Formats: sequence, C-alpha cells, structure tokens
Amino acid sequence: MIAALIFVIVILICFHEFYWKRRNLPPGPTPLPIIGNVIQFHKSPHPDFYTAWTKQYGDIYTIWMGTWPLVCVSDYAAVHEHFLRDGETFADRHIPLEMVEIMKNGLTGIIFTDGPLWREHRRFALSVFRDFGVGKNVMEQKILDEIGVMFQEIDNDITSGVVHPVMADHIDITVGSIINNLLMGHKYHGEGRREEFFKIKHMLADTFKQFTKPGMIMFQTRTHMFKNWPYLGPLYKQITHSRDVLMQYFADNVKRKRESVNFNSDTPVEDFVEAYLKKQKELIDSGELHTFDDEQLLGTMWDLWVAGQETTSNTTQWCLAFLLKHPEVQAKLQAELSEFVSPDQIVTNDLRNRLPYANAIVAETQRVGNIVPTNVVHKTTKDTVIHGYKIPAGQPIVSHISAMLYDDRYFPEPHTFKPERFIDENGAFKPHPALLPFGIGKRACLGEALAKMELFLIITNLFNRYKFTEDPEHPVSLKRILSGTILPQPYKCVVEKRV
Repeated sequence: MIAALIFVIVILICFHEFYWKRRNLPPGPTPLPIIGNVIQFHKSPHPDFYTAWTKQYGDIYTIWMGTWPLVCVSDYAAVHEHFLRDGETFADRHIPLEMVEIMKNGLTGIIFTDGPLWREHRRFALSVFRDFGVGKNVMEQKILDEIGVMFQEIDNDITSGVVHPVMADHIDITVGSIINNLLMGHKYHGEGRREEFFKIKHMLADTFKQFTKPGMIMFQTRTHMFKNWPYLGPLYKQITHSRDVLMQYFADNVKRKRESVNFNSDTPVEDFVEAYLKKQKELIDSGELHTFDDEQLLGTMWDLWVAGQETTSNTTQWCLAFLLKHPEVQAKLQAELSEFVSPDQIVTNDLRNRLPYANAIVAETQRVGNIVPTNVVHKTTKDTVIHGYKIPAGQPIVSHISAMLYDDRYFPEPHTFKPERFIDENGAFKPHPALLPFGIGKRACLGEALAKMELFLIITNLFNRYKFTEDPEHPVSLKRILSGTILPQPYKCVVEKRV
C-alpha cells in the first residue's frame, strides 16, 4: 500500500514538473524539480548554452530559474518589434523580493522597481545627468581629467621600473572616480580613498560570485528561510554582511552631504546626492506625498554605483585583453589614431566620427566580451503574442541579448575577435541592430550616454599614449569568469610609452 502511494506521488510530481507546469509555455530544456535548468548553466561556458538552446528550440524558448519560468526571446527582429516598439508591455520587472532584500535594501532604486516609483525616479536621474552635462562637453572634460590622473599613475609605474603595471586597478580607479564624483561628489584619489574604493569593490565582487554558485538558485524564492541552513546559511550571512557594509557606506556619505548642503542656495548642485536631497526637502516643505525618502536614495546609489562602475571597467579590461592577444589590431588602431593626434596629445570626443576602426573595436569588445550573464528580467504588463505563442500578463521574460551577440546568423565566427565586421566597404563604421549591450526599450540602461563616452575616451587615449604587449612568460587567458558581470581572467602585460 505504501509503495503504491509513493509510486502515485512520484507519478503526479513527474506529471506536474515535466508536463503540466510547462504546457502553455514555449518549449525549452527540461527542468529538474526545484532547481530548474541550473545544471545546464554549468555544463558549458556562457553564453554557449543560450545559443545552443536557440538552435534547438528556436527564437523563443523557456528556461526555469529554479521554480519559476523565464521566457527568452533570442532574435533581434522580435526584440526590436516587441521590447522597443511595444515597450510598455515589457516595462515591468520580475524580481524575487527576498533575494533583492539580501542584496540591497529591498525594492528600491531604479533597476529593481517598476510602475510609478520606477518612472518617477528614472526620470529624475536622467534629468540630473542631463544637468551635469552627461553626453556633452562638460562631462567629457571630467572624464579626460580622470584619464590624465590615470596617465600620471601609469607613467610613475613605468618610471619606477614596475614590470607589469596592474592595469585593472588603474582602470577600476578611473571609472570608479568618474561615477563616484557624479554620484557623491568625491573621487578615489589618495591612499585612503583608494583603500575605501577597493574595499567596497572587492566586497561586491565576492557577493556577485556567490550568486554564480549552483546552490544559489535556491535563493530565488523564500530566501530568508535558508538563513540557518548548512552551506546556504553562511552564503546568506556573507551576502547580507556585504549589503550592510555597502549601505552604511552610502548612508555615511548621505549624512555628510546633508550636513554640508546649503539648501537655500541657488547655485548648481555638485552631485546626484545633493540634487536628491534638495528635491526631497522641496517636497517635504510643500507637504506633498512623495517617494523621495532615504531608503529610495540608498537603493538608487547602489544601482548607479554598481552599474556605473562594473560594466564600463570590465568592458575596458576586456578590450585591453583582446588587443594584447591581437597585436595587429592594436597596431591598426594606433595607425588610425596617428592620423589625427600624436601620442602626447589627448583624443577628444569630436574625433569619434573620424575614427571608424576605434569605434569598431569598442563595438566588437562589447560583443565578444558579452559581459551581462542574463539581462535583468522583465515582466509583461498585459497579454501579448510573440512568434505565435501567447504570453500572459505577469510572465517573466527577457530579451536575450547575450545569446544574440554570439549568434552566427548575425555575427559569423562569433567567438572570433574581428573588429572589421563593423566596417563597411567604404571604410566607415557600420553598426549592427543585434548589438544591444545597453539593452533596448524603456528599460535600456539610463547611463548609456555616459558609458559610451567613457569607453571611447578611455580606450582611445590608452592606446594612443601607450603600447601594450603580452608577456610570453605570462600569456593572457581569454577564459571567462562568471560573476555579476563576465570578467576576464586577471592578466599581466608590459606597458611602454609611444613616441
């Protein structure tokens, strides 16, 4: 009797897991109970499992992130049609609340919110960035100032006889200072500030690495119940400790800013936090109901600091790694730069349209680097149809950009670093509609203009001033490290000034 009962229960579980819960969804790899497709994620490198599923199941398929299904759209025609032209249908987020609570202070900020809260604060952030000159000459000069500081530090390394300058640290500090100056009004110059920066950066890096472990798929739902479990409990405590340290760092900066701001002054604000605090006081004084509270500010600071530092810095480090492995590409870039500037001059943004190969290198770096493991998940706001499949309202869904960037239909020999694919027959830069490193539609990265300017200015100026050579005793590996973004393996190189 007991054996028969167990047999029936097993049959019912299998029926539910392998058929019933999947019956109305696009096809996809078979999930296991509770853990979904997590094992397949670790059988091959990112994003090869995504491109393989596209070939097997088509341009729309379903994967299971633990116990919940994620619909993936993997062709650029459908992505443009739906996520761009019908952006309102895909404007909401699907976010496991408890998991976000252990990462930051819950559903606050811009990345993990939706509805009126998201719209209001995204609009405010974009307005502040425009006032700061993001995408314009004002911001260009701020970026160039940080590049100048980086040059001084690299030159000091060369003068001091440092054989392998740690270029990752130089790049991290430069990008970190740009975003932090915009966000909190100070840069990471001087020994104390550098230590402050790397403490926060390494803590975040460790946290993101924890989320790549197979067991972390269990954290997708009911995260708090695992607080005292074996194996998962220590991970939970490590992540929440990092969250508390980072949030306290932001709170301390907000406290100092609040004490120093002259709320009665009409002079232009210096940074995002000051702009937010002035907006907050204005709303409080007016007696209006508002969402500009301190928790929302801390959540937005988390979003802007993490997204603004991590993506641009890692893309730049990938570019250097690729050009170390392809010295002929580096030489061609430097030949193009030499047509307009000498090695002791600065490359400015007004040269962008005259440097097609430099633009092609940035584009190919973003494509092959492919640094976002999976785009932040959207949620449909109403029923819709994609490739003949009815997608109900509330369905988690993603435009699978990481799969598109390695899709040989759009980019032949997708694993090959080949900037020439972005150059047309007339030698001009040729964009491709499937290259969407900043996302698309209403959820596209709000820092896109800043990131594009940073990447162009940092990469062109680095290779205009210096020649980078792979050390044969320390060959560069292009193996990909899965973390919050996709990281290159740490590498060494020889740096010398060009003449």
